[in-house]
Amino acid sequence: MQKEPLISVVIPTYNRANTILQSVNSVLNQTYKNIELIVVDDCSTDDTEKIIAGIQDSRVKFYRLEKNSGACTARNVGIEKASGKYIAFNDSDDKWLPEKLEKQLSFLLENNCDITVCSMNVFEEVTEKKMYVFPDSAKLNGKKISFNELLKYNCTSTQLIFGKEECFKNNLFDSSMPRFQDWDECLKLSKKYSLCFQNEILVETFQQQDSITKNPQKGVKGMEMLFEKHKNDI
Repeated sequence: MQKEPLISVVIPTYNRANTILQSVNSVLNQTYKNIELIVVDDCSTDDTEKIIAGIQDSRVKFYRLEKNSGACTARNVGIEKASGKYIAFNDSDDKWLPEKLEKQLSFLLENNCDITVCSMNVFEEVTEKKMYVFPDSAKLNGKKISFNELLKYNCTSTQLIFGKEECFKNNLFDSSMPRFQDWDECLKLSKKYSLCFQNEILVETFQQQDSITKNPQKGVKGMEMLFEKHKNDI
């Protein structure tokens, strides 16, 4: 029987001592077992490192940046350290459903694509009330996601992305962007690789009060940079 290929999972984190363990455990408890989990700490000042050090699992690898550099720099370090045939991402405040990796790998192979993007339930942090499902499948036309379709509707988020390691090794995230790095990354990838939508909820995300997604200034700046990058296509 052929050995299951290694999947590298990258989690960037910064001051998420209250949520990092849930995020890590949701990866370690996957039905797909042949993984390495790369946690990259962006100079946390809380107990994040201590919590990771207390995890007794040889699949966990921990790296700490020398200076606070942002989630995408941490994510890129994780990509560079990854040794798996496939790479997936989680955020330090989000949770995967147990069959995420198994189902995404099967979907990727069955549909002969390079990258898959699944769906997630979005919850409000304090009340834990479900707000909506992302992305809205009604806005997508089937499985294949073209560059033009992605340009019109951002159906991506880093914790939903799973793909062949070469895709990310050759196309790191743009750490200069304050927001929408995942959208920008997938736009870049969709020009070179086959990107598919997997209409299945495999992630639970909780909107934190200090999340970048709640920062309108970074949102405006991110959109300006995204427009400048892709204005000819737009």
